[in-house]
Amino acid sequence: MHLSLNWIKRFIKDDLKVSANELQELVSTKVAELEGYESQVELLEKIVVGQIIDIQKHPNADKLSVCQVNVGKETVQIVCGGTNLEKDMLTAVALPGSRVRWHGEGDLITLEATKLRGEKSHGMICTSEEIGLGKPEDDSHIMNLNHLSKDIKPGLPLSEALQANDVIFEIDNKSITNRPDLWGHIGFAREIAAITDTQFQYPKLSEIKTEDSPTPYTIKNTHEEICKRFSSLIIQDIKVEESPENIKQDLEKVGLKAINNIVDALNHTMLTTGQPMHAYDFDKIRKIANSENPELSIQYASKGKFTGIDEQEYALTPETPVLMVNQTPVCILGIMGGQNTQVDENTTTILLESATFTDSIVRKASQKLALRSDSSQRFEKSLDPNQTLPALQIATQIILKQNPKAKLPSKLDDQYFQPQPELSMKLETEKLNSYLGTQMTTQQISGILQKLEFKTKEGDKELEVTIPSFRASKDISIYQDLIEEVGRIYGYDKIKTTLPEMSSTPPVPNQLREQENKVRQLLMAQGLTETKNYSFYSEDDISKSILSDDHIKVKNYLSEEQTHMRTHFLPSLLKNIHQNYKNNPSISLYEIGRTYHPTQEFFPAEEEKLALIHADSTESIDHETFFEVKGWLENLFQELNLPEIIFQTTKDPEDYEHPNITAEIKTTDGQILGKIFRVHPSVIKNYGIKKTKATYAEVNLGLLLHLSESTTLFQELPKFPDMEFDVSVIVDDETTHQLILETLQESHKLVHHVELFDVFEDEQKIGKGKKACAYRLTLRSLDRTLTDEDLSSAQKACYDALQKIGGVVRGS
Repeated sequence: MHLSLNWIKRFIKDDLKVSANELQELVSTKVAELEGYESQVELLEKIVVGQIIDIQKHPNADKLSVCQVNVGKETVQIVCGGTNLEKDMLTAVALPGSRVRWHGEGDLITLEATKLRGEKSHGMICTSEEIGLGKPEDDSHIMNLNHLSKDIKPGLPLSEALQANDVIFEIDNKSITNRPDLWGHIGFAREIAAITDTQFQYPKLSEIKTEDSPTPYTIKNTHEEICKRFSSLIIQDIKVEESPENIKQDLEKVGLKAINNIVDALNHTMLTTGQPMHAYDFDKIRKIANSENPELSIQYASKGKFTGIDEQEYALTPETPVLMVNQTPVCILGIMGGQNTQVDENTTTILLESATFTDSIVRKASQKLALRSDSSQRFEKSLDPNQTLPALQIATQIILKQNPKAKLPSKLDDQYFQPQPELSMKLETEKLNSYLGTQMTTQQISGILQKLEFKTKEGDKELEVTIPSFRASKDISIYQDLIEEVGRIYGYDKIKTTLPEMSSTPPVPNQLREQENKVRQLLMAQGLTETKNYSFYSEDDISKSILSDDHIKVKNYLSEEQTHMRTHFLPSLLKNIHQNYKNNPSISLYEIGRTYHPTQEFFPAEEEKLALIHADSTESIDHETFFEVKGWLENLFQELNLPEIIFQTTKDPEDYEHPNITAEIKTTDGQILGKIFRVHPSVIKNYGIKKTKATYAEVNLGLLLHLSESTTLFQELPKFPDMEFDVSVIVDDETTHQLILETLQESHKLVHHVELFDVFEDEQKIGKGKKACAYRLTLRSLDRTLTDEDLSSAQKACYDALQKIGGVVRGS
């Protein structure tokens, strides 16, 4: 949105004694952030009125002319491509050193004297767009200033000739989204007067003098929640024509194109007050109604098509608020008028509407139709219903001034469907000073609020504050809002900076978060990449992953991809694998987050978990990814200094687990901490991950936190050397490494350490369903040197123990 400083000054009695730069700083720090500003005087520096004395064809270019131009003190030669050049024509001339936009596009450039196709050119004859004064009707049309006053002479600065001495501020709409009163020049004038200690003044409003006849129409509100207030009147005997120059200039310098005197009057009123308005051709309404006294109904639309004044067709829905005449929509209320009642050059009688609509209804309709307008942007912010009549007065004044013969043949119709109650609240002086860290008196606070048109009644230690209606529509609702108003006008820069009083008691450490951070560091050190996914997945994910149906469905889900709260990380991590496996044949990911399980209680059971997945499309050994993930977990548990944790084969695997490659992660006393398994091939196939094997593990971090850390005891280094020997044992595939490990550790008192270093499978050499596991055993004594007899005794004990569990020791 753009704001004209001259327009704002019309509502401030005193002279503003601040520069544009100072005003931008003040408004940005105390009201709303201004993006920047452009000074017309600065933009038009070294651009003057010139008079074309002579025009000749360019000898070397068919589309160029060589002009002799009187610029006051001298006559200069300028090469120009304009198509509307005429002798004795007054126009805008940019002299060397001025700044223009070439053909109205790009950044400003500084002009220099030059040659064009061999002919000298001392400046540029300009179109309005090239000097920032709006787009001309034809891109090749230079400015014609012959219509200006006879006192305009060559050499006069163009800013004086056009009275272009304004400053145009730019403001991002987002910064005023909570301030509907700031969507017009009056609102900003009120704020600027308050922060510059000047006096704000409303525009002079003349009473609307209508004839005493009843209105020739009826407004019926069939859905009271749509419209808060509907004010309207009839103006007849108007003539639709071009607006006066002052109105057109006002609109164009803030970015609106002038259309005709009726539409321009309403747009001008909207930019002044912030109140959108609409004009209907009343004769067209009568024709649609087939009646001289039509009934206009405020209601929701039935399904159908609607052509707006932008000539676009829109599909109406039962949520679209419309003004209906004889079952025909003539306006989408608060958004856009209809082409069927549009004011045109043949219009002589108009129905002028100034209304306020419910913000949420307008917003939803605008989103549904994918249609946003200047009106809808304002109505979405919850406008003040008490502004409809002042806006109607201002617009009527403008129209009547341009149409002296126009009449107001009937009464003004004002229907207030949802009266806005007066809002007042108490503000304690001590509480305000406590919030802001100031020492203001009750009188100072009252003075600041009164500048903003709040009514105050002073007590000894508090104020009774009445909120003006233009701030009571979802802006000021609690006493903290009043404190903010006082604080910003007083100036946050005046408030002394003080450090808050800090408690000397340190906060209670969040052990789970500390553990999560440590887990992240340990897993990243092992080469895993962290991923973050939403806590939801879809019906399709549940089906693809063959998960159980025991899920919590989200009632107001955002998309079909996020219908259920997750009970498992597997679907999300498999999606991550699918998105990346084509570029990386081996992927290792982990995620820390929560799962949600349904309970009989109101809230689901939330569990903090760690999930790991390792997928490899180049895996040669069948269990390679399984042991890779298992190794990561073992390292993790060791680094976390946890008590011994074991992996035990699962007897009843889930449908999404490989039936033969799955294990539970347990403590030695049987508490289940999680699971590790090869993902079932059918699940991998469902996600389109071809020729890839994946192992997945999930650990409950909350349970890990409650495991007591192992106590590390000092142990002196051994004084006597160790002895080692290897043993290879053939066992059934079902025999676990854990069983063999425990058997060897307990076989002899001298066995200090057992390590698996090889697994061999070959049907021809060792038989079907068999595997050969090779272990290295370390023997140690703390009080003597070991002998060959010790070695033989330990070997025999180990062989015997292995045979008892069904093993065959190779080479024994």
